[in-house]
This record gives sequence, structure tokens and C-alpha cells, in this order.
Amino acid sequence: MVSLEEAQALDLIPDLQSDDPAKADAACARVQAMIKSKQATLLAWPMVKLADGDRSTSETISEKRYPTEFEPPQEQAAGPAATTPPMLPPRTPADTPLPENIVGTTFETRNVGPTLEVEARVRDEGKRVYLNLVSQRVELIEMEKFENIVTQHKVVQATQPLFADSKSTITLTVQSGQRQLIGVHKLGKPANQIEFHLVRAVVSKTD
Repeated sequence: MVSLEEAQALDLIPDLQSDDPAKADAACARVQAMIKSKQATLLAWPMVKLADGDRSTSETISEKRYPTEFEPPQEQAAGPAATTPPMLPPRTPADTPLPENIVGTTFETRNVGPTLEVEARVRDEGKRVYLNLVSQRVELIEMEKFENIVTQHKVVQATQPLFADSKSTITLTVQSGQRQLIGVHKLGKPANQIEFHLVRAVVSKTD
């Protein structure tokens, strides 16, 4: 999983999608050279090893726990001293109260990081490999703040996570050792970045 500048990505895509293994390998070599020169960013490099017909998963994740329901703010009982005078002048931005954080009561958890799920079957005595795979990367972009005006004198504030999810689900047959582009994703942040999902399957015989 690699991200790179959009213009560079568009130049590489035709060769990465080529049916000519030499062109695809040369394009992948360019991508690796760009990673070394910091023109591209290696986001993840998940690997799995499995027997013919088996299924395997590789993941490097962290769990992000966040609230989905909140305790409503408690209003104080209004006594005579707290009554708003009928001729109170309009409020100005300087009069706006500071927001109060509200307490979460129900939480959910989402896995953040790369995941690779692969089912592989050997074909043609090891010359080709059938792949049924899911390649996914979930990233926490930021925690967004939301404010809601409850009354003239109360503003409440909550935060919610903003996730980015790039996912490629594909079934294909490749030559053993062949590199293949399986996903192209446009990233929202940072801007003008493209994310590649590349796969390579190698058959090795064991006694």
C-alpha cells in the first residue's frame, strides 16, 4: 500500500495495469525507488503465507474507541435571581458562553490500520495462482468537534472521529511472481494524493 502524488501516479497506472509482466515489474521497481527517495510513502506492506486452498489474514491495527450517544446536559432550575430581564439587549459574539463537553454514554470501537485477507489456490502446477482477496486500510483523519446551542447561556460540544477507508475486494488469477495493481484510491487528506494497492503472489514447493 503506497501513496504518491497524483500526477506521478497517473503516469504509472498504465504500466502497472499492463498485461506485460516486464512493464508491470518495471513500474513496481519505479514505485520502490520513489519510496526510497521519499517521493512516495509506504503506508503498509502486509504479507501472508498459506497452503494451497487455505485462507489467511494479516493485520496491523489499533482500536479507536469513540462515543455514539451522549448524556444530555442538565439545566439548572431557574429561580427569581436567574430570570432573564425582559429588556435584555441582544447578545454579541463576545457574550457567547464557552462550550461545555458532554459525557458519552454509549461507545463503539473501530479498527484502524491495514488488513489483508487472502484465499489462494495453485493452478497449472504452480505457474499461476488464483487469488480471492480483500485489501483494506482504515485511517483516523481527525476528531471533529460539533457544537450545539442549547440555550442562550449554554453551548455543548462533542467530538466524533473522521475515518478514511480504502478497500479493494477482487478475485483474479496471476502468474507466480507477477506483481499486480488491484486498487487505486483517491485520498481526501493529504490533497492530490493517490493510494495504490499492489499484490504479488509467489508459489514455493515444499517437501
